[in-house]
Amino acid sequence: MSNTEDIKKTILIVEDELINLEMLANVIQADYKILKAENGKDALKIIEDPDNRLSLVLLDLNLPDMNGKDILREMHEKDLLDKIPVVVLTADKDSEVESLDLGASDFIQKPYPKAEVIQARVRRTIELSERRIIIGEAERDNLTGL
Repeated sequence: MSNTEDIKKTILIVEDELINLEMLANVIQADYKILKAENGKDALKIIEDPDNRLSLVLLDLNLPDMNGKDILREMHEKDLLDKIPVVVLTADKDSEVESLDLGASDFIQKPYPKAEVIQARVRRTIELSERRIIIGEAERDNLTGL
């Protein structure tokens, strides 16, 4: 593994349609290390493994074994949404508000927009999450807990 690979942020793409999975991977793979899951069960294993150090999850809502909203709920229950931002992917416009209420950071509508739009949303979501984490750590003194 090259040094460039070592410093790339890791993104999990959760998508059951292979053509969409590969298209998303191709759009962002130059800048990020990509992990893939085609169902909710595999996605949760990857998300819950601290060795993966995920910077972002791109989450399709319609998966063969569970709904992406269930994954958001589980991540919320385990306090993983504070550490890993999620961008929801779906054609269902009615799911946008509910997904955001469940803790998603952003939403990308299917059919997918231009590659530049996906890249910008991914980059911006990661930047905002990293800033929020840094601010949160700066506000708390590790020695006193204040």
